[in-house]
Amino acid sequence: MVYETAPAASRSPSREAIARIDLAIAHALLGEPQDALVLGHQALGSTRVLGSVRNRARELASFLTRRYPRLEAARGFQERLLPPAGQPQPPEGTL
Repeated sequence: MVYETAPAASRSPSREAIARIDLAIAHALLGEPQDALVLGHQALGSTRVLGSVRNRARELASFLTRRYPRLEAARGFQERLLPPAGQPQPPEGTL
């Protein structure tokens, strides 16, 4: 991706994560759910996953589970977005 060539000081992990999710949505729309899932997981593995990243990832997960209901990996991605058992969902805009 183009942003990977930028100097480290000018890069934003959260923006890069959102860019990956946007690209993942494009792959899903093109009928490439596995590629979409790889990018989605990369985005969630970012060093800075803010609420905006998680919200966009939820959009991806929702689309994937609707469009590919038999794809177990899509349900797994959606489950990754759930808070651990017994822990509340973090407030919007937090890590």
